[in-house]
Amino acid sequence: MSHRLTIYLGLLLWSSLALGAQTTKPPVSAFATLPSIRSAELSPDGNHLLMLRAIGDTYHAVHLDLQTGKSNMVLASDPTDFLFNWCEWANNERAICSIRRYDTLRAAQTGAGFRRYADGRTTFTRLLAANFDGSQNLQLIRPASNRVGRDLQWNAVNQDNIISWLPDDPEHVLIALPREDRIRPAVFRVNIYDNKMKRVRRHHDSVYTWYANRAGEIKFATGFRNSRPVAFSLGGGKFREVDISHLLSRSIPGFFGVNAQGDRAYIGSHIDNYRGIYEIDTATGEVTREVFADDSFDVYGALFRHPQTWQPLLVQYWREELTHHWFDDALAKKATDVLAVLAKTHSSVAFISSDEALNRFVLRAEGNGTPPTYYLYKDDTKSLQRLVTTYPDISPVLDTRTISYQAADGRSITGYVTTPSGDGPFPTILFPHGGPWLRDTSAFDYWVQFFVSRGYAVLKMNFRGSTGYGAEHLVAGFEQWGLAMQDDVMAGLDWMVEQNIADPARVCIVGGSYGGYAALVAAYKTPDRLRCAVAFAGVSDLADLKERAGLFDLGELTQARIQDGAAIKANSPYHQIEKIGVPLLVVHGDLDRSVMIEQSRNFVAELERAGKPHIYIEQTDGDHFLSLQRHRQEFFTAMDEFLAQHLN
Repeated sequence: MSHRLTIYLGLLLWSSLALGAQTTKPPVSAFATLPSIRSAELSPDGNHLLMLRAIGDTYHAVHLDLQTGKSNMVLASDPTDFLFNWCEWANNERAICSIRRYDTLRAAQTGAGFRRYADGRTTFTRLLAANFDGSQNLQLIRPASNRVGRDLQWNAVNQDNIISWLPDDPEHVLIALPREDRIRPAVFRVNIYDNKMKRVRRHHDSVYTWYANRAGEIKFATGFRNSRPVAFSLGGGKFREVDISHLLSRSIPGFFGVNAQGDRAYIGSHIDNYRGIYEIDTATGEVTREVFADDSFDVYGALFRHPQTWQPLLVQYWREELTHHWFDDALAKKATDVLAVLAKTHSSVAFISSDEALNRFVLRAEGNGTPPTYYLYKDDTKSLQRLVTTYPDISPVLDTRTISYQAADGRSITGYVTTPSGDGPFPTILFPHGGPWLRDTSAFDYWVQFFVSRGYAVLKMNFRGSTGYGAEHLVAGFEQWGLAMQDDVMAGLDWMVEQNIADPARVCIVGGSYGGYAALVAAYKTPDRLRCAVAFAGVSDLADLKERAGLFDLGELTQARIQDGAAIKANSPYHQIEKIGVPLLVVHGDLDRSVMIEQSRNFVAELERAGKPHIYIEQTDGDHFLSLQRHRQEFFTAMDEFLAQHLN
């Protein structure tokens, strides 16, 4: 099982907050505070834990010695300069962390004076390396220096794409880095101690991802040509295109990597309606076997593989509950024993990371009224140690139940309902997910627990266009932004009212990203059914979204899923200001690179012109994910007051 999987968690050793008597309405900070620990990686020998610990506004890299119980800071973040993305072990003593720092991207300019984009402040990713005691720290990848008469090189915005950790060479890693080309990466072998680097593979016009076998040899590559996925085989000094047309359906296949030899690759694909995991021959592209598929749900999730052979050990994915499928009988027996113990107090358990001997495991358990709690299991001693509860001040935690309702055209929509204690009807929050090509589950959600703590019932739903329910359900959402996808959201409210859960006179819609778009659309399409709408990082102008997508090589894939013509304006809140009939809370980070800040700035300018009631908060240094604690606190405080004003 790979020990490399980043996940959110907290650690008991730093949890000084006692679970004393709680009021029925915890303070906003109980939900807006960052989880005390984010990510926990066991070292290959299982003796050390590498974590991102929340201190102040953000996370810092911290090491815990599992033999002595002592901890120390490895690398500290300055939130005014950079934040951590992830940290992992390169070997038993040295850690590598990805950071994102703020800087200004200078516009590319041709000889004719044409600029592809404007100068702008953005985030750059970089890699830091350090020993677990904090010594010998350095930033990997020296800046490129150009010389007269040589090919131009540039310092890529993103420089944290490690494609191989080279388990048999603890001093090096392979990094895919756009250096000769601004988008398409070459491959470099980088020494993680002295920063020497050597190019081992030039970039290719159609390759975006390279795959290496255990020995570090590049054996496979994937990319796009005219927005169509392509693949290549490398071996025997040859670079050959591989036919993968039989793997293409209505969604792009996802590649998990290759086996230790590099002659097989593992992919996720909708070969049938439901996405499964398959093994293909890297030389021919032919499917050699079905690794795993579910006949009722898409298999999206973590594929754990053997640390030596890289063969699949476990696939962990969501049906309507977190589900495990084991490929190794001995490991399945270990898992059954520990799952049986945790099942007594939790309804859902996820495997997070392990050592290379498959003896020690970090697990996350939740459900049955508990927030996510993390454990360390040692198989040799059959011991289970509780590490921490991530949200110690959220009490009580109310469980979410799975429901199903019918859309206007009869399509079955899966939803998730969480209600306060007592009998309905309740003031209600409609909470559509982002993406939109993602899915919701019944897993713990700190937003949902915040809403319920205020006395609101909550409905999340997997409207058409969501993943998880087959290619047909996914494709049914293409070109349906604000149309059938929106109707699916509002049909959920009909169901909530029919079930006497929702008070139809007290309903607000809240969402982030695509969910924010859905909230803004509801504000002008169905204002008679709402009291208010909240949009965090929401899309307001589909035409602008499509135009921006067109600046990128793969933008056509996004553009094709959004409707054209008159339907763009009819389903863009920016162009329907006069129809908006409820108060709005609009919040956006100025460094959001998923949905650009202009989507909210331009929209709010039109709201002000039209005199529509609204509150606008622009978060300095804010991103798409409320990464800074002060931004969570600011947003949740404003949302608490806004919802109380309109729902109570």
